[in-house]
Amino acid sequence: FIHRWLGKAVGLGIILWSLAYALRSPDKVTRKLALLLSVLVLMQIKAGVLTLLYQVPLGLALIHQFMALMLFTVMLGLLYRLRLT
Repeated sequence: FIHRWLGKAVGLGIILWSLAYALRSPDKVTRKLALLLSVLVLMQIKAGVLTLLYQVPLGLALIHQFMALMLFTVMLGLLYRLRLT
């Protein structure tokens, strides 16, 4: 229960921040990373919901974990780009 609500709150915050940053960033690569971050958050939420709806099949659970890894990687890349600008 806490994981779902915290995930929604953090996901919404990341989406709002990354879209706002994507709209005002002068750097093209940073804009694309910010937009990719928003898309990955939405995909992560969808994977989490599907995992619960289908009663945690291994394939969907692994997709949910892999999405978390992709999110972390893109966030690190975005933070790196932000430090460069």
